[in-house]
Amino acid sequence: MNSLDVVIQHFPGIIIATIGTDNVFVSFKMRRLGETFELVADSTVYYAASGHYEYEELVRGIADDEDEAISIATDLEWNAQGKLKILDVENCSKEPGGFPESLEKFLDAMRRVVAPAAAE
Repeated sequence: MNSLDVVIQHFPGIIIATIGTDNVFVSFKMRRLGETFELVADSTVYYAASGHYEYEELVRGIADDEDEAISIATDLEWNAQGKLKILDVENCSKEPGGFPESLEKFLDAMRRVVAPAAAE
C-alpha cells in the first residue's frame, strides 16, 4: 500500500479544523447524513524520511442536531489533545480554531449560504 492509498481511505467528510503540527495532527471532519451529523477525529503522522503517512481514526460520533454536534466536537477535541499528548507533540496550533468553535462558524456560514438560496 502506498501513501496515496491511505489518503483515499480517509473519511469522506469536510475538514472543519485541525490541531497539531505540520507533520503530526488530528483532523476534525463532518458530513451531513440527512438531518444528522457524522463527526470524526482522525490522526495523521507524516514520516518525511520515507514519505509515508500513518492514519488512525480516533473517535466517531453521530449527532441529531447542531447543539449535540457542537457538544460532540468538544469531546472529539479532548480526544485529539490526548492523542497528541501520547505522541509527545508539543507547540500545537489550532487551525482555524478549536473543534467546537470551528464547527459553529462552519454551520453559521452554511446557514448564510442556504438561506438566500431558499428564499429564491
